[in-house]
Amino acid sequence: MKAFDSGLAIVFFLTLGAYHMTLCPTVYAGDSGDFITASYTFGISQPGGYPIYMILGRVFSLLPLGSVAYRYNLMSALFSSLASCILYLIGRELRLSKRACVGAGIISGISRPVWGHATIAGPDALGGFFTLLVTWLLLKYFKEPKKRIFSMASAAFGFSLANDVSSMVHLPAFAYLIWANRKKQMWHEDISMHIRAFFAPLALYAYIPLAANAGPAYGWGVSDTAAGMFRHVIAGFHRGAAHLSFDGISLNFGVLAGIFTKQHPLYLGLVILGLYGLGKRLSVFFWFTAIAVLSDMAYAFFVGDAAFGFESYVVSSFLLLGLWFGAGLEVILYYVGGL
Repeated sequence: MKAFDSGLAIVFFLTLGAYHMTLCPTVYAGDSGDFITASYTFGISQPGGYPIYMILGRVFSLLPLGSVAYRYNLMSALFSSLASCILYLIGRELRLSKRACVGAGIISGISRPVWGHATIAGPDALGGFFTLLVTWLLLKYFKEPKKRIFSMASAAFGFSLANDVSSMVHLPAFAYLIWANRKKQMWHEDISMHIRAFFAPLALYAYIPLAANAGPAYGWGVSDTAAGMFRHVIAGFHRGAAHLSFDGISLNFGVLAGIFTKQHPLYLGLVILGLYGLGKRLSVFFWFTAIAVLSDMAYAFFVGDAAFGFESYVVSSFLLLGLWFGAGLEVILYYVGGL
């Protein structure tokens, strides 16, 4: 790859510019105040813990820009822009044209769920970034099977879990991607190295007991018992019974369907065109996307609370679907030619 990629620069600056112009200048509604307060005071956030976000957020809070809340919101904007850039790189790995990849990166970045979480404080933008980082590193590994690249992908998945343990829902999609490309790899030759790379970032969960022992002013009443700490990490407080009643199923289905139907018709049309036109050539990535999206939707459906919205559950899904928008654009460019 060239030292400077104009397409990558376009995606980064256009998405970051859009986020900056619409960035929330202060504390947003919902959980944003919880994350900002917990991180800034070296406390403990809501169940889940989110140690990576706590630590990175505190670093960003030191920037001499605007209010403290603005700095946390800016961190979301930066990582969302980087996620769009990684999607551009994924498209290039899949041999899409530069124009199609630029379109994919920009459109994914300004899709409703992604843009919504790129302008407020919270771990969802960082989660989307890590999901795409793992995907890109795996695709690079299949193209160039070096053990260090697979170790980097393992570490990236570990960091994803250290940001939000619910990222585990993407494990089936990553497992399929590895299995589908099993003839192009040699990761099993030094599996211990990859295991160490995966578990090392999880040590960051030590932030929670360390913060609890320090008696933070903002700590969600986390107990210092092993059971209490474990329950907090797996977000047990939010994981009640699945919504299996008829009313619950209807409500959740309606909210999830609404997230997709609220997208611009052109977006949906090009995604469908991309799936139809290049789904066969990119069949492995097609099924990887399908598994990832269905996993996000199932997690939101059975664990989420429709009263708080489901968009935070599908940020990664819309980033991946943006790639298929680029594929649809590729089909159009092929047929019209000369543009």
